[in-house]
Amino acid sequence: GEWLQYTVSVPATDTYTVTLRVASPDGGGSLRLAAGSVPLTSSIAVPRTGGWQAWTDVSVTVSLSAGTQPLRLL
Repeated sequence: GEWLQYTVSVPATDTYTVTLRVASPDGGGSLRLAAGSVPLTSSIAVPRTGGWQAWTDVSVTVSLSAGTQPLRLL
């Protein structure tokens, strides 16, 4: 049930690539992105990276509307 919220300024309504930097010794976790309460992605798997300081990038494509809006990482 935890989430982080960032305020983003989107220059134009378009499709964007969001890159998440993740680390997990065992994997198995998941994340989702939302614009406020509107889901932008389904579940995004967090892969096994081998340690809490062994980072990797996970990229997803999302459609965002122009303007300032909240982007939530759940």
